[in-house]
Amino acid sequence: MSSLCLTDGKTDMPAFIPKIFAVPAILLFALTACQTTSVKEAAVSKPLPPMERPDYWTVGSTIVSVGDDGKEWKSEVIAADETTYTWQDQEGCTWVRAKDQPFAAWKSWKGCSSPDGSHEIKRLEDTPIFPLKVGNHWSYSRKGSNVEGRSWETVRKCSIPSEARVTTKLGSFDTFKVVCEDDWNRYAWYVAPANKQVVVYEKYQKRQNSTETYETVSFTKR
Repeated sequence: MSSLCLTDGKTDMPAFIPKIFAVPAILLFALTACQTTSVKEAAVSKPLPPMERPDYWTVGSTIVSVGDDGKEWKSEVIAADETTYTWQDQEGCTWVRAKDQPFAAWKSWKGCSSPDGSHEIKRLEDTPIFPLKVGNHWSYSRKGSNVEGRSWETVRKCSIPSEARVTTKLGSFDTFKVVCEDDWNRYAWYVAPANKQVVVYEKYQKRQNSTETYETVSFTKR
């Protein structure tokens, strides 16, 4: 994972949905199609050139984001090796991400709002993610389990459908809008080439019909 890691906070694990209560796929599609982003988008000032992969995070790097409720979340890289980063927030939630799986789910988590668990994640095709540009598309399969014995699997399909100008506490940015969707959630990352950082992250939870939005307010890269 590169610097494109505005933390999914405590929201990257699916709410467990027993198969007997699973919503039919056609209905999920209909519900999702009716949803619009809560992020205010404007036209970019000029078309964006493709954006190369940012440098990797190193130990001691931090991101501070603010949610809809005004609460700040500080996340710090506490460990890194050739293939993964380990992040931790101010409440002790610790999670691991793979460097070669941008916009994928966590590989594992501990001490977070959901029971400790892990994912097995695989790319489903060899289409490029970087350089970022409109029209890119890729997907991941993931199989997950937690310490309570629950398990799940889904496919996260991702694409870059558009460019958008967004205004945040850090300023106004022309961004690539990266959208990923699985059986439970739809995610949007607004990635600004100006600082090679996610400046806004949004998650729509289909089952709850609710949206969470986070803005990056500061970040440091060691």
